[in-house]
Amino acid sequence: FKAAVEELEKLTHKPSAADSMDLYGLYQQATIGDNETEMPSLDIKGRYNWDAWNNLNGVQMKKV
Repeated sequence: FKAAVEELEKLTHKPSAADSMDLYGLYQQATIGDNETEMPSLDIKGRYNWDAWNNLNGVQMKKV
């Protein structure tokens, strides 16, 4: 997992917005586990990131 994170940090191009949100959700699920935070209401980017993480609730950290 750490090696994958290091490779992502070396990317020479910026991932698409959709890919960035997916990566955020995967990272949060792998490092923290299920999303137990409140859903942001007025922060649109925060809401998309929250959704990406929340969609992974129940997935074991090792499987992410």
